[in-house]
Amino acid sequence: MAADRQELVERLELTRDGTDVDDVAAVRGHAASVPGPGPVWVFPGQGSQWAGMGASLLDEDEAFTSVVDALEALVAAESGFSLRWALTASDVVTGIAKVQPMLFAMQVGLARSWQARGLSPSGGHL
Repeated sequence: MAADRQELVERLELTRDGTDVDDVAAVRGHAASVPGPGPVWVFPGQGSQWAGMGASLLDEDEAFTSVVDALEALVAAESGFSLRWALTASDVVTGIAKVQPMLFAMQVGLARSWQARGLSPSGGHL
């Protein structure tokens, strides 16, 4: 944490140089000299959504659309809204009860779309 950009830069430089910075926990390590087994897929959490974030994929990308269609009824029953509506909304979707299922569908849909194109992760995080 830092109060402003200058403090952030200073703390990052101290950490880079191996100096412990009070009240900052840092994970240190070394990059592997040999590349790992392949790519990993890391998806962001709440706050990463934007208006219409799935609109261009729905009904255009078969793999993505199949995930949304498979989840539509479940999300409607459990959370009371349509994924198709959320992924094509002209305003940013807010509220955890809508954002979380929408992001889950978006992320699983993207993963299926990439898999349909022959890509696969060696690891990842949803």
